[in-house]
Amino acid sequence: MKNSLIFAMLLAFTFLSCSETDEAPETTTFPEDVMFAKVKIDGQDYEYSYKLLENYLTVDEGRPRFGLLVPTRGQNFVINQYGSLVIEIMYDCNASPGKNACIQIRIDGQNPTGKSTDPFVAGIIPGSTPRAFFRIRKSNVDVPPPFELTFVNYSPLKRTIEGTFKGQAELTDASQPVVRIIDVEGSFRGGTILD
Repeated sequence: MKNSLIFAMLLAFTFLSCSETDEAPETTTFPEDVMFAKVKIDGQDYEYSYKLLENYLTVDEGRPRFGLLVPTRGQNFVINQYGSLVIEIMYDCNASPGKNACIQIRIDGQNPTGKSTDPFVAGIIPGSTPRAFFRIRKSNVDVPPPFELTFVNYSPLKRTIEGTFKGQAELTDASQPVVRIIDVEGSFRGGTILD
């Protein structure tokens, strides 16, 4: 009986260790001094990251600079300020999906508890014909698609915050009169300016 139990346990262990498993998706980790946005919009992956200046907290006359300065062009930045998460990557980036991609998203109406389930969302999908997506609270009758924004890993000393967002938005395309619902999700690390 004891040998049968041991044999059954060995057989079960062998079966479990040899069976197919779903591999976890590969994730990219970024050093703490790198701001990033990884976004999937309508099935396409967009990613952009940049390193903070060494003295980013005091570089602008004692004010922080969380963006990447693009000389004579402007700044690319990921920032949470005044109740809005803004991912604004518009300079020296690619207008197609992939790494170093242009990304433009704004999420307003955050909840101070760190989780928001009814924000206003707007963004641009870059490309030869840019397309816009929105999540707008129209009225009590029109229920907008679900959308959730969650903040984690807030560092008051570094003044950075990480988080995720996931939901749906309405895609409008000038070339097509039909509005359709798309999935929007992502993760980010950005600077934060407290209200």
